[in-house]
Amino acid sequence: MLAFQLIVGGNALVALAHPLFIFGLIREVIALAPRGYDLAGLRISHFLAAAAVGYSTSAYLGWLGLSKRAVPDRMRILLWTPLHWLMLSLAA
Repeated sequence: MLAFQLIVGGNALVALAHPLFIFGLIREVIALAPRGYDLAGLRISHFLAAAAVGYSTSAYLGWLGLSKRAVPDRMRILLWTPLHWLMLSLAA
């Protein structure tokens, strides 16, 4: 039961929290840009790398699920995951 709650609830939570983190990322990048490239560039790189790792992990898990179901022709759908999260959270 706990695994079910984490999977179902975790997916809903990620979709609802995604816009908050994306807007926070954009706000940080905008706030750090005028300060120069010393430490600001490192922080911006860190934020963008964290976003890339999150998207990559989600895509990898989706790829695993699709490959285990033997439907590799649907893997292009994984590219739309971030947009899906944004649209889902705006609809809620």
